[in-house]
Amino acid sequence: MRRIPGAVILRDSEPLLRTLAAATAVGLLLGAVIGGLGSRLAMRLLFLTSDPAMHGVLTDDGFPIGEITFAGTANLILSTSGIWVIGAFVYLAVRRFLIGPRWLRVLGCGLAAGVVVGAGLVGTEGIDFTRLRPVWLAIALFVAIPALFGFMHHWPPSGPSDPGDGSAQPRRGSHYFRCWSSCSRRSLCC
Repeated sequence: MRRIPGAVILRDSEPLLRTLAAATAVGLLLGAVIGGLGSRLAMRLLFLTSDPAMHGVLTDDGFPIGEITFAGTANLILSTSGIWVIGAFVYLAVRRFLIGPRWLRVLGCGLAAGVVVGAGLVGTEGIDFTRLRPVWLAIALFVAIPALFGFMHHWPPSGPSDPGDGSAQPRRGSHYFRCWSSCSRRSLCC
């Protein structure tokens, strides 16, 4: 019987494809929940704490402050989901280089995401981080949102027997997606 080369390639790349699918799903889910809804809640809090004269003023992205629409919320959720898929792929690329006990890896991922992405979000031009009050709250919220994304890549823990050094294999279903832990140790996904 003759083998079909494409089927062999597909079979051999299954662990990598599973990992990419899981990273995409995680990015979409965390992007929608933490990025989209979290950002919407942060914006609402800043609306409530800012000067009423700011209500209706256009943000740096061109949206009126205080106005919540279905289209605006859907746009926010979809755009953050897409961006956070990229973040999930970045995590895949760097996670094998994370060292130290589990708490240090969790802390490192969260802080790195907060600092790098937060620095890209927070700017000194425009009104988003200069005229909304209190300024410290606006900055803290939009640094905390990507930091939470970084922390969530390590939650929940692999299990009670996890020594925190990366040697424990997650139990099936103990990670946020089963397919994340179904990769073989020999593939690029581990």
